[in-house]
Amino acid sequence: MKQTRKYSYKILGVLSFTSFIVMYVEAMMIPALPQIFSELNYSVNMVIISWIITIYLLVATISMPVFGKLGEIYGKKKMLMLALLIYSFSVSLSGFTNQFYILIFLRGVQGIGAAVFPLSYAILADYYNKEMLPLTQGVLSAMFALGASVGIIVGSDIVQNLNWQWSYHTIAPFVIISLILVFKEIKKDTPEKKEKFDFLSITFLTLSMIYFVVAMGFLPAVGIYNFTVISLLILSVASFIMFIIYALVQSHPLIEINILSNRNVFASNVIAIFLGIIQFILYQPLIFLLIDPVPVGYSFSYFYAGLIIAPYSIAMLFAAPLSAILIKRIGQKKVLVYGSILSMFGYISLAATMGVLPFLIISISIISCGLSFGLVGSINLLTISLPSERVSSGTSFNILFRTMGGVMGGTIAALLLIYWQYQYIPNIYAAPILLPAWISYKYIFLTGALFSLLSLIASFMVKVSSI
Repeated sequence: MKQTRKYSYKILGVLSFTSFIVMYVEAMMIPALPQIFSELNYSVNMVIISWIITIYLLVATISMPVFGKLGEIYGKKKMLMLALLIYSFSVSLSGFTNQFYILIFLRGVQGIGAAVFPLSYAILADYYNKEMLPLTQGVLSAMFALGASVGIIVGSDIVQNLNWQWSYHTIAPFVIISLILVFKEIKKDTPEKKEKFDFLSITFLTLSMIYFVVAMGFLPAVGIYNFTVISLLILSVASFIMFIIYALVQSHPLIEINILSNRNVFASNVIAIFLGIIQFILYQPLIFLLIDPVPVGYSFSYFYAGLIIAPYSIAMLFAAPLSAILIKRIGQKKVLVYGSILSMFGYISLAATMGVLPFLIISISIISCGLSFGLVGSINLLTISLPSERVSSGTSFNILFRTMGGVMGGTIAALLLIYWQYQYIPNIYAAPILLPAWISYKYIFLTGALFSLLSLIASFMVKVSSI
Protein backbone atom coordinates (compact mmCIF):
# COMPACT_ATOMS: atom_id res chain seq x y z
CA MET A 1 0.00 0.00 0.00
CA LYS A 2 1.84 3.04 -1.28
CA GLN A 3 1.35 6.34 0.56
CA THR A 4 3.09 9.67 0.82
CA ARG A 5 5.91 10.04 3.33
CA LYS A 6 3.91 12.63 5.30
CA TYR A 7 0.97 10.25 5.62
CA SER A 8 3.27 7.40 6.61
CA TYR A 9 4.76 9.50 9.39
CA LYS A 10 1.25 10.34 10.55
CA ILE A 11 0.48 6.61 10.71
CA LEU A 12 3.61 6.04 12.80
CA GLY A 13 2.64 8.90 15.13
CA VAL A 14 -0.88 7.58 15.74
CA LEU A 15 0.29 4.01 16.32
CA SER A 16 3.07 5.23 18.59
CA PHE A 17 0.65 7.24 20.72
CA THR A 18 -1.75 4.30 20.95
CA SER A 19 1.03 1.89 21.95
CA PHE A 20 2.31 4.40 24.49
CA ILE A 21 -1.12 4.62 26.15
CA VAL A 22 -1.64 0.85 26.31
CA MET A 23 1.81 0.30 27.82
CA TYR A 24 1.27 3.16 30.26
CA VAL A 25 -1.88 1.50 31.57
CA GLU A 26 -0.12 -1.83 32.06
CA ALA A 27 2.94 -0.29 33.72
CA MET A 28 0.93 1.87 36.11
CA MET A 29 -0.48 -1.30 37.69
CA ILE A 30 2.97 -2.55 38.77
CA PRO A 31 3.43 -0.06 41.65
CA ALA A 32 -0.22 -0.61 42.60
CA LEU A 33 0.30 -4.31 43.46
CA PRO A 34 1.64 -3.78 47.01
CA GLN A 35 -1.17 -1.30 47.79
CA ILE A 36 -3.83 -3.73 46.59
CA PHE A 37 -2.06 -6.44 48.62
CA SER A 38 -2.26 -4.29 51.76
CA GLU A 39 -5.91 -3.32 51.08
CA LEU A 40 -6.69 -7.03 51.26
CA ASN A 41 -4.95 -7.13 54.67
CA TYR A 42 -2.46 -9.65 53.26
CA SER A 43 -5.29 -12.20 53.31
CA VAL A 44 -4.25 -13.64 49.94
CA ASN A 45 -0.87 -14.88 48.80
CA MET A 46 1.42 -13.65 46.04
CA VAL A 47 -0.13 -16.09 43.57
CA ILE A 48 -3.58 -14.48 43.90
CA ILE A 49 -2.13 -10.98 43.59
CA SER A 50 -0.18 -12.01 40.51
CA TRP A 51 -3.50 -12.72 38.75
CA ILE A 52 -3.85 -8.97 38.26
CA ILE A 53 -1.10 -9.41 35.69
CA THR A 54 -1.75 -13.04 34.74
CA ILE A 55 -5.41 -12.60 33.72
CA TYR A 56 -4.40 -9.78 31.38
CA LEU A 57 -1.77 -12.03 29.80
CA LEU A 58 -4.25 -14.90 29.42
CA VAL A 59 -6.77 -12.85 27.46
CA ALA A 60 -3.98 -11.11 25.55
CA THR A 61 -2.62 -14.49 24.47
CA ILE A 62 -5.96 -15.35 22.90
CA SER A 63 -6.96 -11.93 21.57
CA MET A 64 -3.74 -11.25 19.64
CA PRO A 65 -3.97 -14.11 17.11
CA VAL A 66 -7.75 -13.68 16.85
CA PHE A 67 -7.58 -9.98 16.08
CA GLY A 68 -4.53 -10.51 13.90
CA LYS A 69 -6.44 -12.96 11.73
CA LEU A 70 -9.59 -10.84 11.73
CA GLY A 71 -7.39 -7.94 10.61
CA GLU A 72 -6.35 -9.95 7.55
CA ILE A 73 -9.98 -10.77 6.74
CA TYR A 74 -11.89 -7.59 7.58
CA GLY A 75 -9.21 -4.91 7.74
CA LYS A 76 -6.54 -4.04 10.29
CA LYS A 77 -7.95 -0.59 11.08
CA LYS A 78 -11.40 -1.98 11.87
CA MET A 79 -9.96 -4.56 14.24
CA LEU A 80 -7.65 -1.99 15.85
CA MET A 81 -10.64 0.25 16.52
CA LEU A 82 -12.68 -2.64 17.92
CA ALA A 83 -9.88 -3.65 20.28
CA LEU A 84 -9.45 -0.04 21.44
CA LEU A 85 -13.21 0.41 21.91
CA ILE A 86 -13.45 -2.61 24.24
CA TYR A 87 -10.24 -1.56 25.96
CA SER A 88 -11.50 1.99 26.59
CA PHE A 89 -14.70 0.70 28.26
CA SER A 90 -12.73 -1.59 30.55
CA VAL A 91 -10.18 1.06 31.51
CA SER A 92 -12.95 3.58 32.21
CA LEU A 93 -14.81 1.16 34.50
CA SER A 94 -11.75 -0.13 36.39
CA GLY A 95 -11.32 3.07 38.35
CA PHE A 96 -14.79 2.74 39.87
CA THR A 97 -14.36 -0.64 41.53
CA ASN A 98 -12.96 -1.49 44.93
CA GLN A 99 -13.77 -5.19 44.63
CA PHE A 100 -10.72 -7.34 43.94
CA TYR A 101 -12.41 -9.97 41.78
CA ILE A 102 -14.28 -7.39 39.72
CA LEU A 103 -10.90 -5.78 39.08
CA ILE A 104 -9.57 -9.18 37.98
CA PHE A 105 -12.47 -9.48 35.52
CA LEU A 106 -11.90 -5.99 34.10
CA ARG A 107 -8.18 -6.67 33.84
CA GLY A 108 -9.06 -9.70 31.75
CA VAL A 109 -11.16 -7.55 29.41
CA GLN A 110 -8.21 -5.17 29.13
CA GLY A 111 -6.21 -8.06 27.69
CA ILE A 112 -8.11 -7.47 24.45
CA GLY A 113 -6.19 -4.20 24.19
CA ALA A 114 -3.00 -6.19 23.65
CA ALA A 115 -4.24 -6.80 20.10
CA VAL A 116 -3.00 -3.25 19.46
CA PHE A 117 0.58 -4.53 19.30
CA PRO A 118 0.45 -7.12 16.47
CA LEU A 119 -2.01 -4.99 14.51
CA SER A 120 0.28 -1.96 14.81
CA TYR A 121 3.30 -3.91 13.61
CA ALA A 122 1.26 -5.31 10.72
CA ILE A 123 0.03 -1.83 9.70
CA LEU A 124 3.62 -0.58 9.72
CA ALA A 125 4.56 -3.43 7.39
CA ASP A 126 1.86 -2.20 4.99
CA TYR A 127 3.21 1.36 4.81
CA TYR A 128 6.99 1.00 5.03
CA ASN A 129 9.48 -0.88 2.89
CA LYS A 130 12.09 -3.28 4.27
CA GLU A 131 14.67 -0.49 4.35
CA MET A 132 12.62 1.70 6.69
CA LEU A 133 10.74 -1.01 8.58
CA PRO A 134 13.41 -1.72 11.26
CA LEU A 135 13.56 1.97 12.22
CA THR A 136 9.78 2.34 12.46
CA GLN A 137 9.56 -0.86 14.49
CA GLY A 138 12.28 0.51 16.73
CA VAL A 139 10.33 3.75 17.20
CA LEU A 140 7.18 1.78 18.03
CA SER A 141 9.11 -0.38 20.51
CA ALA A 142 10.57 2.79 22.03
CA MET A 143 7.02 4.03 22.61
CA PHE A 144 6.31 0.83 24.52
CA ALA A 145 9.29 1.64 26.70
CA LEU A 146 8.34 5.30 27.10
CA GLY A 147 4.80 4.34 28.07
CA ALA A 148 6.14 1.87 30.63
CA SER A 149 8.56 4.43 32.04
CA VAL A 150 5.97 7.19 32.41
CA GLY A 151 3.41 4.69 33.68
CA ILE A 152 5.66 3.48 36.47
CA ILE A 153 6.68 6.98 37.61
CA VAL A 154 3.27 8.66 37.34
CA GLY A 155 1.49 5.54 38.57
CA SER A 156 3.72 5.42 41.64
CA ASP A 157 2.98 9.07 42.43
CA ILE A 158 -0.77 8.56 42.02
CA VAL A 159 -0.74 5.42 44.19
CA GLN A 160 1.18 7.23 46.92
CA ASN A 161 -0.83 10.45 46.97
CA LEU A 162 -4.28 9.24 45.92
CA ASN A 163 -4.93 5.53 45.30
CA TRP A 164 -4.69 3.01 42.46
CA GLN A 165 -8.25 3.76 41.24
CA TRP A 166 -7.15 7.26 40.25
CA SER A 167 -4.54 5.73 37.98
CA TYR A 168 -7.44 4.62 35.79
CA HIS A 169 -9.45 7.83 36.17
CA THR A 170 -6.57 9.96 34.89
CA ILE A 171 -5.69 7.82 31.87
CA ALA A 172 -9.19 6.89 30.62
CA PRO A 173 -9.64 10.12 28.56
CA PHE A 174 -6.36 9.48 26.72
CA VAL A 175 -7.45 5.95 25.78
CA ILE A 176 -10.56 7.45 24.20
CA ILE A 177 -8.42 10.05 22.39
CA SER A 178 -6.29 7.26 20.91
CA LEU A 179 -9.44 5.60 19.57
CA ILE A 180 -10.52 8.87 17.94
CA LEU A 181 -7.07 9.36 16.37
CA VAL A 182 -7.10 5.89 14.84
CA PHE A 183 -10.57 6.57 13.41
CA LYS A 184 -9.64 9.96 11.95
CA GLU A 185 -6.03 9.60 10.86
CA ILE A 186 -5.62 6.04 9.57
CA LYS A 187 -7.31 5.59 6.22
CA LYS A 188 -9.63 2.65 5.79
CA ASP A 189 -7.92 -0.49 4.59
CA THR A 190 -9.62 -3.00 2.33
CA PRO A 191 -9.73 -6.64 3.36
CA GLU A 192 -6.87 -8.58 1.83
CA LYS A 193 -8.80 -11.86 1.80
CA LYS A 194 -12.38 -13.04 1.79
CA GLU A 195 -12.48 -16.13 3.95
CA LYS A 196 -14.39 -17.61 6.86
CA PHE A 197 -13.11 -17.15 10.37
CA ASP A 198 -11.77 -20.36 11.89
CA PHE A 199 -13.85 -20.71 15.07
CA LEU A 200 -12.78 -24.28 15.84
CA SER A 201 -9.10 -23.32 15.88
CA ILE A 202 -9.71 -20.47 18.29
CA THR A 203 -11.71 -22.85 20.50
CA PHE A 204 -8.78 -25.27 20.74
CA LEU A 205 -6.31 -22.42 21.25
CA THR A 206 -8.48 -20.78 23.91
CA LEU A 207 -8.86 -24.02 25.84
CA SER A 208 -5.13 -24.65 25.63
CA MET A 209 -4.28 -21.19 26.97
CA ILE A 210 -6.89 -21.35 29.75
CA TYR A 211 -5.64 -24.74 30.94
CA PHE A 212 -2.05 -23.54 30.76
CA VAL A 213 -2.55 -20.26 32.64
CA VAL A 214 -4.77 -21.82 35.33
CA ALA A 215 -2.14 -24.53 35.83
CA MET A 216 0.51 -21.85 36.18
CA GLY A 217 -1.72 -20.07 38.69
CA PHE A 218 -2.10 -23.19 40.84
CA LEU A 219 1.50 -24.32 40.53
CA PRO A 220 3.16 -21.96 43.07
CA ALA A 221 0.64 -22.89 45.75
CA VAL A 222 0.44 -26.67 45.29
CA GLY A 223 3.61 -27.65 43.42
CA ILE A 224 4.36 -29.25 40.06
CA TYR A 225 3.45 -32.77 41.19
CA ASN A 226 -0.11 -31.86 42.15
CA PHE A 227 -2.73 -33.91 40.28
CA THR A 228 -4.73 -30.84 39.27
CA VAL A 229 -1.68 -29.07 37.85
CA ILE A 230 -0.55 -32.15 35.93
CA SER A 231 -4.06 -32.72 34.57
CA LEU A 232 -4.40 -29.11 33.43
CA LEU A 233 -1.01 -29.18 31.71
CA ILE A 234 -1.93 -32.43 29.92
CA LEU A 235 -5.21 -30.89 28.78
CA SER A 236 -3.35 -27.77 27.63
CA VAL A 237 -0.88 -29.79 25.56
CA ALA A 238 -3.68 -31.95 24.12
CA SER A 239 -5.74 -28.91 23.13
CA PHE A 240 -2.70 -27.25 21.55
CA ILE A 241 -1.95 -30.41 19.56
CA MET A 242 -5.55 -30.45 18.33
CA PHE A 243 -5.17 -26.78 17.39
CA ILE A 244 -2.06 -27.61 15.34
CA ILE A 245 -3.60 -30.68 13.67
CA TYR A 246 -6.72 -28.76 12.72
CA ALA A 247 -4.69 -25.81 11.44
CA LEU A 248 -2.64 -28.13 9.22
CA VAL A 249 -5.70 -29.56 7.44
CA GLN A 250 -7.70 -26.33 7.12
CA SER A 251 -7.49 -24.23 3.97
CA HIS A 252 -7.80 -20.97 5.94
CA PRO A 253 -6.64 -21.64 9.51
CA LEU A 254 -6.41 -19.08 12.29
CA ILE A 255 -2.63 -19.33 12.10
CA GLU A 256 -0.76 -21.07 9.31
CA ILE A 257 1.44 -23.55 11.14
CA ASN A 258 3.51 -24.16 8.03
CA ILE A 259 5.12 -20.75 8.46
CA LEU A 260 7.17 -22.41 11.21
CA SER A 261 8.95 -24.40 8.53
CA ASN A 262 10.80 -21.18 7.79
CA ARG A 263 13.94 -21.40 9.93
CA ASN A 264 13.96 -17.74 10.90
CA VAL A 265 10.25 -17.71 11.76
CA PHE A 266 10.73 -20.78 13.97
CA ALA A 267 13.76 -19.24 15.66
CA SER A 268 11.92 -15.96 16.20
CA ASN A 269 9.06 -17.74 18.00
CA VAL A 270 11.38 -19.81 20.19
CA ILE A 271 13.26 -16.67 21.17
CA ALA A 272 9.92 -14.95 21.86
CA ILE A 273 9.10 -17.50 24.58
CA PHE A 274 12.41 -16.85 26.33
CA LEU A 275 12.03 -13.08 25.96
CA GLY A 276 8.62 -13.25 27.64
CA ILE A 277 10.10 -15.14 30.59
CA ILE A 278 13.10 -12.80 30.82
CA GLN A 279 10.83 -9.76 30.81
CA PHE A 280 8.06 -10.79 33.20
CA ILE A 281 10.18 -12.63 35.73
CA LEU A 282 11.53 -9.21 36.77
CA TYR A 283 8.46 -6.99 37.19
CA GLN A 284 6.66 -8.25 40.28
CA PRO A 285 9.77 -9.19 42.33
CA LEU A 286 11.43 -5.86 41.64
CA ILE A 287 8.55 -3.72 42.91
CA PHE A 288 8.16 -5.84 46.06
CA LEU A 289 11.92 -5.76 46.67
CA LEU A 290 11.89 -1.96 46.59
CA ILE A 291 8.75 -1.42 48.68
CA ASP A 292 8.88 -4.20 51.27
CA PRO A 293 10.34 -3.13 54.64
CA VAL A 294 13.89 -3.67 55.80
CA PRO A 295 15.39 -6.28 56.19
CA VAL A 296 13.46 -8.03 53.38
CA GLY A 297 13.41 -5.02 51.07
CA TYR A 298 14.44 -1.39 50.62
CA SER A 299 11.36 0.11 52.32
CA PHE A 300 10.98 2.84 49.67
CA SER A 301 7.81 4.82 49.04
CA TYR A 302 5.76 4.02 45.96
CA PHE A 303 6.93 7.12 44.15
CA TYR A 304 10.60 6.59 44.96
CA ALA A 305 10.32 2.95 43.90
CA GLY A 306 8.88 4.16 40.59
CA LEU A 307 11.85 6.49 40.11
CA ILE A 308 14.23 3.59 40.77
CA ILE A 309 12.52 1.40 38.17
CA ALA A 310 12.27 4.23 35.60
CA PRO A 311 15.84 3.78 34.23
CA TYR A 312 14.78 0.29 33.12
CA SER A 313 12.21 1.80 30.75
CA ILE A 314 14.34 4.81 29.84
CA ALA A 315 17.17 2.49 28.75
CA MET A 316 14.71 0.68 26.50
CA LEU A 317 13.60 4.01 25.05
CA PHE A 318 17.10 4.55 23.65
CA ALA A 319 18.06 0.92 23.06
CA ALA A 320 15.06 0.12 20.84
CA PRO A 321 15.92 2.64 18.06
CA LEU A 322 19.62 1.76 18.48
CA SER A 323 18.82 -1.90 17.86
CA ALA A 324 17.05 -0.91 14.63
CA ILE A 325 20.19 0.92 13.46
CA LEU A 326 22.36 -2.05 14.39
CA ILE A 327 20.07 -4.43 12.48
CA LYS A 328 20.79 -2.49 9.29
CA ARG A 329 24.53 -2.59 9.95
CA ILE A 330 25.24 -6.01 11.41
CA GLY A 331 22.02 -7.99 10.88
CA GLN A 332 19.33 -9.46 13.11
CA LYS A 333 21.35 -12.47 14.25
CA LYS A 334 24.14 -10.48 15.89
CA VAL A 335 21.64 -8.09 17.47
CA LEU A 336 19.79 -11.06 18.99
CA VAL A 337 23.04 -12.59 20.22
CA TYR A 338 24.25 -9.34 21.77
CA GLY A 339 20.84 -8.78 23.36
CA SER A 340 20.88 -12.19 25.04
CA ILE A 341 24.40 -11.61 26.34
CA LEU A 342 23.43 -8.22 27.76
CA SER A 343 20.34 -9.52 29.56
CA MET A 344 22.28 -12.52 30.93
CA PHE A 345 25.03 -10.27 32.24
CA GLY A 346 22.45 -7.86 33.69
CA TYR A 347 20.65 -10.60 35.60
CA ILE A 348 23.88 -12.06 36.99
CA SER A 349 24.94 -8.58 38.06
CA LEU A 350 21.53 -7.97 39.65
CA ALA A 351 21.69 -11.22 41.64
CA ALA A 352 25.18 -10.35 42.88
CA THR A 353 24.67 -6.65 43.70
CA MET A 354 20.95 -6.14 44.38
CA GLY A 355 21.75 -4.95 47.89
CA VAL A 356 23.61 -1.92 46.49
CA LEU A 357 21.13 0.51 44.96
CA PRO A 358 23.36 2.09 42.26
CA PHE A 359 24.36 -1.35 40.98
CA LEU A 360 20.71 -2.46 41.04
CA ILE A 361 19.79 0.47 38.80
CA ILE A 362 22.68 -0.25 36.43
CA SER A 363 21.82 -3.95 36.30
CA ILE A 364 18.14 -3.49 35.41
CA SER A 365 19.16 -0.94 32.76
CA ILE A 366 21.48 -3.51 31.18
CA ILE A 367 18.66 -6.08 31.22
CA SER A 368 16.43 -3.53 29.54
CA CYS A 369 18.94 -2.92 26.74
CA GLY A 370 19.28 -6.64 26.16
CA LEU A 371 15.51 -7.06 26.01
CA SER A 372 15.21 -4.17 23.54
CA PHE A 373 17.70 -5.80 21.20
CA GLY A 374 15.82 -9.09 21.49
CA LEU A 375 12.32 -7.67 21.03
CA VAL A 376 13.12 -5.48 18.03
CA GLY A 377 15.45 -8.07 16.50
CA SER A 378 12.97 -10.94 16.75
CA ILE A 379 9.94 -9.02 15.48
CA ASN A 380 11.93 -7.58 12.55
CA LEU A 381 13.29 -11.02 11.72
CA LEU A 382 9.73 -12.30 11.61
CA THR A 383 8.25 -9.51 9.48
CA ILE A 384 10.92 -9.72 6.77
CA SER A 385 10.68 -13.53 6.70
CA LEU A 386 6.94 -13.65 5.96
CA PRO A 387 4.87 -12.59 2.94
CA SER A 388 3.08 -9.30 3.58
CA GLU A 389 -0.36 -10.93 3.68
CA ARG A 390 0.74 -13.13 6.60
CA VAL A 391 2.57 -10.54 8.71
CA SER A 392 -0.50 -9.78 10.86
CA SER A 393 -1.26 -13.38 11.91
CA GLY A 394 2.43 -14.28 12.00
CA THR A 395 3.20 -11.38 14.32
CA SER A 396 0.24 -12.33 16.49
CA PHE A 397 1.58 -15.87 16.76
CA ASN A 398 4.97 -14.53 17.77
CA ILE A 399 3.54 -12.26 20.45
CA LEU A 400 1.35 -15.16 21.59
CA PHE A 401 4.50 -17.17 22.33
CA ARG A 402 6.06 -14.17 24.05
CA THR A 403 2.94 -13.78 26.20
CA MET A 404 3.01 -17.47 27.11
CA GLY A 405 6.59 -16.89 28.19
CA GLY A 406 5.38 -13.92 30.21
CA VAL A 407 2.86 -16.12 32.03
CA MET A 408 5.61 -18.63 32.75
CA GLY A 409 7.95 -15.87 33.94
CA GLY A 410 5.35 -14.42 36.29
CA THR A 411 4.55 -17.88 37.64
CA ILE A 412 8.20 -18.73 38.23
CA ALA A 413 8.65 -15.43 40.08
CA ALA A 414 5.56 -16.03 42.23
CA LEU A 415 6.71 -19.59 42.97
CA LEU A 416 10.09 -18.42 44.20
CA LEU A 417 8.63 -15.47 46.11
CA ILE A 418 6.49 -17.75 48.27
CA TYR A 419 9.00 -20.62 48.53
CA TRP A 420 11.44 -18.62 50.67
CA GLN A 421 9.61 -16.31 53.05
CA TYR A 422 10.49 -14.10 55.99
CA GLN A 423 8.25 -13.62 59.03
CA TYR A 424 8.09 -9.86 59.37
CA ILE A 425 6.65 -8.39 62.59
CA PRO A 426 5.66 -4.70 62.10
CA ASN A 427 5.51 -4.06 65.87
CA ILE A 428 5.03 -5.94 69.11
CA TYR A 429 1.24 -5.59 68.88
CA ALA A 430 0.83 -6.68 65.24
CA ALA A 431 0.48 -10.17 63.85
CA PRO A 432 3.47 -11.38 61.80
CA ILE A 433 3.32 -10.98 58.01
CA LEU A 434 4.97 -13.41 55.58
CA LEU A 435 7.03 -11.52 53.01
CA PRO A 436 9.50 -12.78 50.39
CA ALA A 437 12.95 -13.49 51.84
CA TRP A 438 16.07 -11.88 50.42
CA ILE A 439 17.30 -15.21 48.99
CA SER A 440 14.15 -15.60 46.90
CA TYR A 441 15.04 -12.51 44.87
CA LYS A 442 18.54 -13.81 44.23
CA TYR A 443 17.22 -17.10 42.82
CA ILE A 444 14.68 -15.26 40.67
CA PHE A 445 17.38 -13.13 39.08
CA LEU A 446 19.64 -16.13 38.51
CA THR A 447 16.71 -17.84 36.80
CA GLY A 448 16.43 -14.81 34.54
CA ALA A 449 20.10 -15.27 33.64
CA LEU A 450 19.44 -18.94 32.82
CA PHE A 451 16.66 -18.11 30.37
CA SER A 452 18.84 -15.39 28.84
CA LEU A 453 21.39 -18.14 28.15
CA LEU A 454 18.68 -20.23 26.47
CA SER A 455 17.75 -17.20 24.36
CA LEU A 456 21.40 -16.87 23.36
CA ILE A 457 21.50 -20.50 22.24
CA ALA A 458 18.27 -20.04 20.24
CA SER A 459 19.74 -16.95 18.55
CA PHE A 460 22.34 -19.10 16.84
CA MET A 461 19.48 -20.84 14.99
CA VAL A 462 18.91 -17.68 12.94
CA LYS A 463 19.96 -17.80 9.33
CA VAL A 464 21.92 -14.67 8.45
CA SER A 465 20.05 -12.39 6.08
CA SER A 466 20.44 -8.87 4.83
CA ILE A 467 17.90 -6.11 4.83
